[in-house]
Amino acid sequence: MSLISLEFAAFLAVAALLFQISPRPARPAVLCVLSLLFCALNSIGAAVALLIATAMTYQFGRWIEKTSDQRRRLLLGVSIVILLGHLVLVKVVPHLYRMGENEWLPEMLATFGTSYYTLKLIGYLIDVFWGRYRAWPDPVQFGAFATFFPLLPAGPIQRANEFSLPADDNEVAREMIYGLRRILFGLVKKLIVADRLGGIVDYIATGQPQHANLLWVMAYLFPLQLYVDFSALSDIAIGAAALFGIRTPENFAFPFFAPSIGEFWRRWHMSLTRWLGDYVFTPLRMATRALGNVGLAISIVVNMALIGMWHAVSFGWLLFGLINAAFLIVDALTTRLRRKLYKRRPWTSWVAAAIGPVLVFHMIAISLVCFRAQTLPDIAYFFGNLLDGLSAPRAALAQLFYSFGRGRCAYAFVAISAFMLLEGFLYLRVRSWAPLKFLPPFWQLPRSVRWAVYYIGLLAVGIASQQSARFIYVQF
Repeated sequence: MSLISLEFAAFLAVAALLFQISPRPARPAVLCVLSLLFCALNSIGAAVALLIATAMTYQFGRWIEKTSDQRRRLLLGVSIVILLGHLVLVKVVPHLYRMGENEWLPEMLATFGTSYYTLKLIGYLIDVFWGRYRAWPDPVQFGAFATFFPLLPAGPIQRANEFSLPADDNEVAREMIYGLRRILFGLVKKLIVADRLGGIVDYIATGQPQHANLLWVMAYLFPLQLYVDFSALSDIAIGAAALFGIRTPENFAFPFFAPSIGEFWRRWHMSLTRWLGDYVFTPLRMATRALGNVGLAISIVVNMALIGMWHAVSFGWLLFGLINAAFLIVDALTTRLRRKLYKRRPWTSWVAAAIGPVLVFHMIAISLVCFRAQTLPDIAYFFGNLLDGLSAPRAALAQLFYSFGRGRCAYAFVAISAFMLLEGFLYLRVRSWAPLKFLPPFWQLPRSVRWAVYYIGLLAVGIASQQSARFIYVQF
């Protein structure tokens, strides 16, 4: 079920209504049933797998809390192996068999939402093991947390201490207004901006070798498409959760304004990078601290390789992770030197802040070539021809303009330009830029202005939905 489909909109509306009219004590059970039903509508096998994983995690959490230290480690290890076992099957087996000859594979593996709820459940067990919070005493309330359907397709990855059902219906009403606004914003980003960029990216990627001189254009556009597409998906998920009065963690914090690659990865897919930082990088760094910078490099490589392979088991994803690991190692090892330089010559920090985002964007664009190509021959071809069109960029752009379509190119250019201006405006507002302080926030604008924006957004979404494409990150 696509998150931009009428079926999802109808399910979400009915689910929110049933949740609101249910007695407050029954709401956890209602939410759990609705979440399992949503999963079953996508795959019955996935719903069964989610139910089993949830019940198993609940019981292991209770056992871990009650048993002695020695047995607790064994219980934690066994539970993690079981949870990871299914995730590894989901990632590995489809690459070992051709799906066309094994129609049973998708249903047997129950892939829907596995990547996200597996990390959520593992994080819960580890936190219970370390005593960060008590194991959930009520299985129904735990089930509502573990199966919460707005976050199943593609996160964000929520922690147990971040999930709570609202106790005040007035709070739910406020959250619902915020949620509807956030969903509309996500739909506009996806349908008006991301899909228009995706059309150009797909046109260039599938038109090889005739369009080899346009590969540099694809390399510039794909990071923007991926960011708008994935952040729109997060907007819809966060907005859908708010319809039930539940706040969820943010996934993005203006990553392309980051002045360094390390800062970029603290702002990109934050729920995943925070999870891996807490449960993989930090323990590994502590275990290798005696090795100094070598241990730091090992920890970064392992962490980034896992980020790549978490998406899919392929050479392209592994290379994506390793390229970013190399960038991060250089960034980490030069941090102290850069701080000394900025302290001695303050003007250099201003220069770094200005050119840093440009350098970070190019670093990410280079690594995302592996994301888009995936196979080794395609990666070699893309990198081998990446600079072909830069000797005559105007001719390459003119070719794209006339071959892809003047109207479609103009539409995409206007859409991405408007989005970048809005992104820059929001970033400056968050940074409390003085010239923007006099402007009121959106929710304080006159009602007529707000509703005019809503109607324009709905009209644009209705028109653009006729040519909608699948979210990129739903497949992971």
